[in-house]
Amino acid sequence: MSLAHLIPSLEPKLRGLYDKHRERATKIDWSYHEYLPLDELKADPNSIPHLSPLVYTAVETALLTEVNLPWFTTQLYGVFKGSLAVMLDFLHTWTSEEDSHALLLETYLLLGSNGDTKLRSAMRRGVIRQGWAANIETHFGAIAYTAIQELATQTFYLRVATCRAGRPDVGPCVAPSCKRRDAAHGFLSRCCQNPSGRGTELRLSAGGSDDEV
Repeated sequence: MSLAHLIPSLEPKLRGLYDKHRERATKIDWSYHEYLPLDELKADPNSIPHLSPLVYTAVETALLTEVNLPWFTTQLYGVFKGSLAVMLDFLHTWTSEEDSHALLLETYLLLGSNGDTKLRSAMRRGVIRQGWAANIETHFGAIAYTAIQELATQTFYLRVATCRAGRPDVGPCVAPSCKRRDAAHGFLSRCCQNPSGRGTELRLSAGGSDDEV
């Protein structure tokens, strides 16, 4: 078997990481409804602030990334098919969790009448229609690519959440929902950081000014 593919001896370690992920995931309400200001909206329809162009662009970008889920799943399934069972187990779990993220972001934008709904819908369909393919052929490549992407996404969401401080244009639910979105990840990042109990950890800095999303 190629060194770029997972070896069977790694399965117990990967299974342990997956089980820990499932344990943490049971404590998360994946509907995220508590982060939508529904009570405030009922009391005052004008209570949800409109997002500034900067913050709206950040949220819209995140949304258009999340809607690519069918293609991410297709790509990863093709790579891990026939591999260690734990990888396909995780892929199924990860897909079910990821499905909530685009729904949360889209619902929040709709509730606050943020952006051009028709244009955003057309862009969303266009992204899904275009599809996505990373041309990844090895197990290691798939784990490394996805782990780096997840770490970058975590950093992005934390930057959006940080921008909430002292900025009424961001909206009351954006910061906690972004932080929850960040906390929902980790399995593939941990696989890439140290799948065999040794090796080099990969980290991305969340530095930068509060104005940099």
